[in-house]
Amino acid sequence: MNITYLGHAGFIAETNDVVVIMDPWLSPTGAFDASWFQLPRNHHLASLVYEKLQDPRRPIFLYISHEHQDHLDIEFLNSLPARRFTLLLPAFSRSVLMSRFSDYACEELIFFHHKQMIQIPGGFLKFYVDDSQLNRDSAILIKAGGNAFLNLNDCKLFDTLAEIVQEEGPIKVFACQFSGATWHPTCYDYPVDKYETYSKKKYLAKFESVAKAIEVIRPDVYIPSAGPPCFLDPMLFHLNHQHVNIFPRANKIIQYLDQRLRNTSVFAPEMMPGDVLNASSCRVISFAERRFDEMTAEAYLAEYAASYSKYFEERLSLHGRANEEQNLEALRGELEIKLRRLSLADRVTSPLYFRLGEEAKPMLRVDFGRRVVEYVSGNNDSKYYEISAPAWQIAKVLNHELTWEEFALTFRLRLKRDPDVYDPILHAFLVMEAEDLGGYCDLLLQLEAQEERFIVEAEGRKFSVRRYCPHQGGDLSCGWIDQGRFLTCPRHRWQFDLLSGGQCTTNAMSVQAVCLEVAAEESSTSCPSEIEADLRHEVSVQSPDRT
Repeated sequence: MNITYLGHAGFIAETNDVVVIMDPWLSPTGAFDASWFQLPRNHHLASLVYEKLQDPRRPIFLYISHEHQDHLDIEFLNSLPARRFTLLLPAFSRSVLMSRFSDYACEELIFFHHKQMIQIPGGFLKFYVDDSQLNRDSAILIKAGGNAFLNLNDCKLFDTLAEIVQEEGPIKVFACQFSGATWHPTCYDYPVDKYETYSKKKYLAKFESVAKAIEVIRPDVYIPSAGPPCFLDPMLFHLNHQHVNIFPRANKIIQYLDQRLRNTSVFAPEMMPGDVLNASSCRVISFAERRFDEMTAEAYLAEYAASYSKYFEERLSLHGRANEEQNLEALRGELEIKLRRLSLADRVTSPLYFRLGEEAKPMLRVDFGRRVVEYVSGNNDSKYYEISAPAWQIAKVLNHELTWEEFALTFRLRLKRDPDVYDPILHAFLVMEAEDLGGYCDLLLQLEAQEERFIVEAEGRKFSVRRYCPHQGGDLSCGWIDQGRFLTCPRHRWQFDLLSGGQCTTNAMSVQAVCLEVAAEESSTSCPSEIEADLRHEVSVQSPDRT
């Protein structure tokens, strides 16, 4: 099996008998309304994909992992002159992909489900789907030509990796995201030291997730992929040169793994777009004419941005036409619709302020308890969440050119909150579509109703805790203990303090940890009903030793 790196999360895996193309993001217009661009440039590889698609000898499969524009490049897919391929898309409960591709002309269209397998010449494809409302993503396992390639891309199913290896055997090549892709702390008004502290904590946690995944899978090769992008819009260009942020480049994760996994033999190459890995020999053949590295990064990015200067000047001339007053009123209507769909609105105790532009002017205040969206002249609350964004950017959401999540990923917004505590329901309100909020609230209630528990040991004591993370249902029995007391979710690295009843370290959620020694002592006199329930629903699942 030869694996060609297309840049970002894109790959072509091929044998003499089959071609599998994955997440080709190749359009020169970038993603998320021209806020993200491929780093290094890979637009020239569109011709390589065209060439592969015209091969009459082998069946061709084109896999798209999820809806994010740095994976689902609609412009590129619509440009394909040859459609003699099978398009593979995840069958998410949200029907957007099905609607978008219902009339897409290709040889065959398959919407796959979790653990679905498709036979290919010399092997099979197997898919893993995460459809947990806030996150919709998938991963693909390719077994062909005597090798196995697991491409996790952005998918957070770290709690299923041991099961995948147990069911499917050794994985030769593994690829997954290592860099950040979120508005926190990127868009928050923090002092530099706080911004860098948050950023470092986040990227190191991500690095550690990758390291633990490698320890579970034990591949011969790990390919750093799925990020980071670069930012060519003058509004965002500063993100490329911050001393510390959540967008470390591949050389940083490679250095981390060299130290963290120095007793393992995993090979982690820094591949450039166009480079080819031979899975059998684990050798990389370099075809990239120009290699990106930290020594030349500043000049490379300056040249890259200069080539788009006219493009962004033309965009800027159009943005001035946005009517702030009309957009604010339209935004009010949209927020009212979302508020009606948010069945758990009464749990959000801080009001949300929404401002168009930076100047002091009328803005919107969302009162979740009263379920009201009202005009106000300023922020008079001591507890609040505030967001500001250009009117033209919000207009694209209101005109359905962007989803709310895509808007969040443009990074063309500013955020602040007091207290500085993550509220998952408020976050969902901001980044989800109105029609999805009901399902999200239902999922939270289902997770809260989960009674299955497992036993984990920390500081020499045993604790009974809820097995599934209250965030998005990650299996905590596949997590690990950090600093002797924090149970860490393998999916999104949420931490729960076992010595404080299982309280999350960043918000009010809990896994309801009960120290069994204390429970036993209390039950010898009078056993409270909560402890009785804890012990009654105990299951014999032991946390893996990953401390």
